[in-house]
Amino acid sequence: MENSSEGVTHNDIPNVMFMQRVGIISGTLFVGDSDTRWASDAPGWESVRINAVNQDGLEWSSTVQETGNYLMEVLPGTWTLELGDELLNADSKEDVLVDITGLDNQNFSVQPDNISLVIKIFSDFDNNQTWNENYAVQPNISLTALDNYGTDLSLNSSDYVDGIISVNVSLGLYEFNIDEINNPFDENASQYLSVPVAFTEPVDVKLGGENISLSIPLSPKWLVKGTVVGSDGATNSEILLRAQDPEGNLPAQMVPVDDNGSFALYLDQTDWVFTVDAYENNLTNKTEILQQKVNISGDESRLAITLETVEAMQIDVNLSKEEIGETMVDETIKGMSLDGFMNITSTDSSGNIVRTDENGTLSMYVMPGSWTLFISGDDFAKIDPEVYFANGTSGQEIPVAMEAQVFVLIEGNIFWDNREQNNIPDPGEGMEFVNVTVSNDNFNESMLTDANGHWSFFVPANQQYNVSCTKDGFETVYYENEGNNSFSVYNENIDSSLEMTTGLVPVSGSVTHLGELTQEQLTAKLDGAKVVLYPDINLDYKPVNASTATFDGNQLNWSASVTPGTWIVWVVEANPDENGGGVAIGTLEASPTDGGSVNLTMKRGGLIDISTEWTDFNLVERPASLENEVVEIEVDIGDTRWYLDLSEEGDLNDIILPTGSTRLASTFQTTQHAMGLEVEYYVDRTVQIKDDPLSVELIYNLRSNSTLSLSVDNSSLKNATHNATKEWYVAQDGTNGTDGYDAIEMVIDVTYDGNQLTEIFSASASMSGQDGANWNFEFKNASTAEWSDGTELSLGVGANLTDSLHNLEGQIHLRITPPGPDTVIALDNGRVLNFALSTGAATTPLQVNISIPAVYDVNISGMEERIGVGQNGKSVSFNAIFENNGNTEDTLSASTELSSNCEEDGWSHSHLSASAVDPRATDTVRVTVTSPSANATVNSCTLGVTVKSENGDTYTQEITVEIATANLEIISEQITPLNSDAVAGKSGKIIVPIRNTGLLDAVGIEVTLKGIVETEYSEQKMTLTVPNNDIAYAEFDYEGFEGAVQRFEVTIDPRDVSVSEDSQNSIKFDREFANVAEGEESSLLPFVIVILGGLVIFGGYKVAKSGSKKRF
Repeated sequence: MENSSEGVTHNDIPNVMFMQRVGIISGTLFVGDSDTRWASDAPGWESVRINAVNQDGLEWSSTVQETGNYLMEVLPGTWTLELGDELLNADSKEDVLVDITGLDNQNFSVQPDNISLVIKIFSDFDNNQTWNENYAVQPNISLTALDNYGTDLSLNSSDYVDGIISVNVSLGLYEFNIDEINNPFDENASQYLSVPVAFTEPVDVKLGGENISLSIPLSPKWLVKGTVVGSDGATNSEILLRAQDPEGNLPAQMVPVDDNGSFALYLDQTDWVFTVDAYENNLTNKTEILQQKVNISGDESRLAITLETVEAMQIDVNLSKEEIGETMVDETIKGMSLDGFMNITSTDSSGNIVRTDENGTLSMYVMPGSWTLFISGDDFAKIDPEVYFANGTSGQEIPVAMEAQVFVLIEGNIFWDNREQNNIPDPGEGMEFVNVTVSNDNFNESMLTDANGHWSFFVPANQQYNVSCTKDGFETVYYENEGNNSFSVYNENIDSSLEMTTGLVPVSGSVTHLGELTQEQLTAKLDGAKVVLYPDINLDYKPVNASTATFDGNQLNWSASVTPGTWIVWVVEANPDENGGGVAIGTLEASPTDGGSVNLTMKRGGLIDISTEWTDFNLVERPASLENEVVEIEVDIGDTRWYLDLSEEGDLNDIILPTGSTRLASTFQTTQHAMGLEVEYYVDRTVQIKDDPLSVELIYNLRSNSTLSLSVDNSSLKNATHNATKEWYVAQDGTNGTDGYDAIEMVIDVTYDGNQLTEIFSASASMSGQDGANWNFEFKNASTAEWSDGTELSLGVGANLTDSLHNLEGQIHLRITPPGPDTVIALDNGRVLNFALSTGAATTPLQVNISIPAVYDVNISGMEERIGVGQNGKSVSFNAIFENNGNTEDTLSASTELSSNCEEDGWSHSHLSASAVDPRATDTVRVTVTSPSANATVNSCTLGVTVKSENGDTYTQEITVEIATANLEIISEQITPLNSDAVAGKSGKIIVPIRNTGLLDAVGIEVTLKGIVETEYSEQKMTLTVPNNDIAYAEFDYEGFEGAVQRFEVTIDPRDVSVSEDSQNSIKFDREFANVAEGEESSLLPFVIVILGGLVIFGGYKVAKSGSKKRF
């Protein structure tokens, strides 16, 4: 073998490559001492490399897989292994000896640094979600790991410093929870509402991430407790108590009151008024009421509020109209307190809103004191609040006779009849900014009309007014109904329109010619040119010829008098030729105040002749000429549009228009067919005007009408009934003992209101709602009487009344099959059947409301018959699954009830709220029961959980809750590994099964394993939960023991779990770990091709040993 600059030569063979056997190193990255792999789902995970260096300085590297495993192929020798990411804090492995048999289990323990987490929790009394140390709170909180990497944390008030928690957290994804009781009736309820203002996203603690700071604002509410009693000091659970914000910034809240008259809730930090509407106190036989203001803050007085209703003051009102004395019926009266109470609306002795009866009288109940009275929320009648008062004391009856000034609404529209000229207001004719003034000796108000010309006022009734309307350029007009500009207003609203008119205004203009012309040419074109003003297509006026048109040698000057509005000025030269001539067209805006003017430039235009044609129902071709009506053509040259009248022959000749694109459009109505159909013909065509004569024929088309009238023939119904009140069709239960509903059959009557000779209509149907796709629709074939997915109907007017195509009526037989009983859903308002008949170009819909009768069926499942709870205020929770087995959404109200002796003994339970549950769905509710805080005399209680359906049906499930203990047993014969499986020198787990035969769950017990006698095994602890009548397993890792008998002791610390006297707390056991000869390793090792290059025999290893490195 020779080494030279040209490569390696062996036996005269140049560039030789040698193959050498390699060994395999493999292993896994674990998080700390756990079995959790550092894999791709780890927080902040990124691909990392394993770097290896051998005794000669040769470097090798490999990438760790997403599973956390790695595998490297290296040359035999001594290697040092290390991870390429310092953040993982993994120790390197020194002097790893590798031969061709390989080496496995070269595992790394990664121990990333913890991340600092700062948590600030505060009640957001500033309502800005910004940390304020003055409102800092210190609730118990927990961070629950949502992955395998994090470590659960529980923190309490002792962990706060100046209202802030600072803690180091291992990597992981955490759910943040506040572990406080927010049931205000619970004796351990939080003093503040510990509910975050917004949802707290999971906390993501990542490798290499920055320190995290959480600022968590809580809903700014304090716990409020108290008692409400009647004037006799007795409690009444029927009292309806509310808390109201006197400023009206916060919504009123219902205050729950229990049988003892106690109330509890969370309220914002502000002043609140506790109110009780008038009610009949059966113990005092008096009508009582309450308004009491309380300031809610951090002061502990909020926990002992005493409210006492007082006997109400009665006000007897007699309400009539001013001057005429007519009684006022169905009015409510509002009272405004002069003593600082909240305003009230008239209520009777049961707290119900009361209105004046047919005699104009009512009796209302208020807090004793001074009140001023007025009609509430009514623009039609007003009472001076400074006139009518009621002053009195408890139990006093005060009569008040009130006279109201009655107001009525007068309104109208001011219009300028410049479009249809039919003396009524049409769309677009309303006049904006007209000043409308309504006045008399006692009233004077003005307003400007809106964009539609509308105005309105509330004015005192039974008076006369002057109503004037003014606008520049228009004549002043007056509303009159009794002459002499007098407008009388009585007791009824008035809505009236009024037309404003304007006189003619002067307009003028000039016309020059484009290009250079001789004087003779210019004179020939402009002297005698025709000037006509056409109204814009939105105006209904006649064309106006210019009253003067003179040529001054340079330009044509003209003038005219027109009604204000938009006009099209059309000027045609005096001497056009056979191809066309000069034309000028422009727009003039004639103002009502000063008219207007326009200057135009004439240029060469083209000549166009127009003829027309339309075909009647007898297939006779006719020109567009009607006996009693002129047919118009709309001329549109881009920015200008106007109408031209066709002649009696239906044509228009020698019209000169500017060159370019021109749109011609026209419509007319006529009566056709023996049926006397009112039909419309139309044409819309664009032509190109050139300096050449152009003849255009406009062919009119019949405006198609495919209108249908659809209705359900109620007498045709099968398996359904018609509810005329709700206008829906109610499905009937299945016949012959079948479940579900029979198919509904109905006939839909069809009447043709169109104008086509004949048309084919296709029927379709679909159903709304989430189960709409499960409904089936079929149509009966009129010829075969068979049901199919579709059908067609031929309708039309035909050529005449005897034509076989003349068919104006038909029927569609529809069969509707609801889904099966396990699928169909009943909706409160029924569901819409969308039926339609379509030609493809036109569709006529019909919506039919189909109702499926609601079936209510509730149940409770998931509850055990018997559970245990610890003594002295311990709680136990269980799930109750509320089942809605009906076919409609059901708002399930729920309640829990303990036997009375348990309530008296101090047992408590959670209160449940109502929830809407979808049909055939469930709602899982968590129920909590708490034992007495001390000295329980009742050790077993029955708790009834009741669910109530909307229809009143109830279902109750009972569970027995007992003060119980856990009975723990270490199952020694099942501890693994067994003697037969214990191998010396191998790592593994010691698994200790623990059985709980007691009724109480053993939550959070501590299990300890340690070596005893001469066994070297450091004490290990773990926390374990063992449910009642179940087994849980404590697992302890070991690295490998010598081949000998090893002795251990397991101990159980129940902590705060109550355990029975028979409960086992420790055992000792031993295991014999046997030496087992290893089998011969496979000699089938992989090869790697090593390109030696110049690094062989002659100095290769010398270079390596001197410190240079080769990377492979």
